Amino acid sequence: QGVNIKDALRLKTFQNSYWDVKRRVNQVHPKIEIWVGETGWPTKGANYKGAAATIAALQSYYNNVGCWLWKQTSASAFWFTAFDSPTASPEVEKHFGIADSNRKLKFGLTC
Repeated sequence: QGVNIKDALRLKTFQNSYWDVKRRVNQVHPKIEIWVGETGWPTKGANYKGAAATIAALQSYYNNVGCWLWKQTSASAFWFTAFDSPTASPEVEKHFGIADSNRKLKFGLTC
C-alpha cells in the first residue's frame, strides 16, 4: 500500500509478498493453497502516499498483478471489488470496482 504503481510493478511488490507467504506456509504444510483475501486498486478518491487512484493505475495493476495471479495454480483470490459502491466509506472505498456502479467496465479485462 502507498507505493507508486510503476514502482510496485517494477519491484514486483505483490508477487514478492505472495512468494514470501507461500514459502512460509509451505514450511508448515506444503500442500496448502494460498488464498488472497482481496486485492485491487482504487480509481478515485484520495491518493495514499505514492499510490495514485486512477483508472490507468488500476488497469496496470490488473494487467500485471491480476493476470499473474489468475495464472497461479496454487492460489485463489478475490478481486476487491467487481463494482464501485457509491455508499461505501471512506470516499476511496467507493471506487475500487473494475466496473462502475452501473456495471460498465472501466477497461477491457483481458490477460
